[in-house]
Amino acid sequence: MKLLNTLFGAIAITGLLYATSCKKEDNGPRDEDTITANDTIITIQEYSDSGTILTQLMATSIKGDVVYNLKETIPMSSAIGVLSDGTIYISSKKALKYLSHNSIIVKVDITNEVYTKTLNVTVNLTPTDVQNRIINGETPSEIYSNKNSLLDSLDGKWFEYGYIIHFDIEKNETLLADTSNFEDDFIWGCRDTFLNTSSEIGEGKNNTLHMNSNCTQANMASKMCETSLNGGFDNWYLPSLGELQLVYDKLALKKVGSYEVFRYWSSTDKNNSIAQLIDFSTGLLTIDDKENGSGKVLAIRTYKE
Repeated sequence: MKLLNTLFGAIAITGLLYATSCKKEDNGPRDEDTITANDTIITIQEYSDSGTILTQLMATSIKGDVVYNLKETIPMSSAIGVLSDGTIYISSKKALKYLSHNSIIVKVDITNEVYTKTLNVTVNLTPTDVQNRIINGETPSEIYSNKNSLLDSLDGKWFEYGYIIHFDIEKNETLLADTSNFEDDFIWGCRDTFLNTSSEIGEGKNNTLHMNSNCTQANMASKMCETSLNGGFDNWYLPSLGELQLVYDKLALKKVGSYEVFRYWSSTDKNNSIAQLIDFSTGLLTIDDKENGSGKVLAIRTYKE
């Protein structure tokens, strides 16, 4: 019996020594500890150029080389690409739109011989200037809806072959002035007829239609606008007095566009023989005879969203 106890004791000691030995040998790193990498935050301007390198991820591995792969973006976006060497770059500038999302989380899988670790790269977007946003496809309505304080900054921006002079937030309409005036001088027309056309902003189109349906002179200012195909558009018209004042205040006075320093007809008449103009050398309202007087002409049109 004593011998049996001794034998069992020896076996127990041997098992304990073996277990201890195995435990000492199991002191290597866990698989997840074989890759070292840190999350990254980047701030860039929206619509940055495609191909721009944002960062180079530098993970370390004790189990062979690492390979990087794009897992997903949150929200889903085609704006960011990932190369196998860890290069993070802009793949589509059009998708870098602050209006759509002001940040993108790029999840990158980093893989070595034994493990795959997911790294987060947060790309924060800052808005660019209004003109650049328009160039990259945003409309005046989208810009205004995104940040109402940008309403005044729309003035004078180039859009759809014209310069913005007014955005109507209720009608969702943008008034655009042609980039230059017509070369010749024109008459107003419709002498001996008081059309009582409006001076209000937003009425130039109706004024022009009224003039052209009631008067037949070929060299009328309104007919020149109505038949214009500048920029490939066919909806030009002679601005009302209020609209013409916008062109002077927001464009000519600030040297935006190519407008000669002359008197310009509005589509607003004063009585049966006189119509109203603005002198672009002074910004002052003036008048002249509808048929015996003459003036320069610039056209505007309405962009409706």
